[in-house]
Amino acid sequence: MRRCRGGDNFTVLVGHKNGPSDPSSNAAPPSLIRNTITFAPLTTEGGDFQNGAMVDNSPLTPVVSGSTGSFVVADNDFSTGPATIVIGPYRFTSFVDFIPGAGVNATATAIATAISNVPELTATANVATVSVVWDGSCDEVDFQVYHYGTKTNFSNLTPANGFLANGYPRIGAPVLSL
Repeated sequence: MRRCRGGDNFTVLVGHKNGPSDPSSNAAPPSLIRNTITFAPLTTEGGDFQNGAMVDNSPLTPVVSGSTGSFVVADNDFSTGPATIVIGPYRFTSFVDFIPGAGVNATATAIATAISNVPELTATANVATVSVVWDGSCDEVDFQVYHYGTKTNFSNLTPANGFLANGYPRIGAPVLSL
């Protein structure tokens, strides 16, 4: 799984010739057409370097936000085995990283507090729903739960594809303009 980070965008003015030219001719060279290229340095885990651009998919109201996800504490009974929440490189295990509360709402609050105590993550609990924001990379961030007992303690992972929803701005190709 890739981990990718982008720097600030910058724009470069680039000139190119309008049509072919013949260096053996004494004619004046054709005039240059100027284009701009907007791009940003992107690095991936392991130190690979690429050029790309940070592209905001909401041009009317640009937003910079982290990757997001949520889940519901569906069962507060962890007596048949622990449950683990995976967010990026972090793992939150019942009775190790958070202590289940008297009910699902209290457990959701305990989980949100545990998640908010690590770098790059913030979480809030609204009744039994825990909402998570990853402020690190805006690329793929793991988001999974594992139940090691017979109870399904967490449900309704949103998104349910194993990754948090991408944050903004999103990484895209360099932007060319005339």
